[in-house]
Amino acid sequence: MSMINIFTQEQMSHAASVCGKYCSKIAALTTWDYEDEPVRCDTCIHWNNGPCSRMAPLSQDRQREGL
Repeated sequence: MSMINIFTQEQMSHAASVCGKYCSKIAALTTWDYEDEPVRCDTCIHWNNGPCSRMAPLSQDRQREGL
């Protein structure tokens, strides 16, 4: 299952905003203006469709909600 299907856009935005390693894919790979690009896990150069350390607490919260 894709991480995008597990977490909401708001959760991915929050995780990316507090991540010290966040780097926009567009900024890293091009010289294009990226101001309008949303700050989310899936727009980060490090995104590999898997949980990172910032997503782990959100994942645990989702699991608790399901119980």
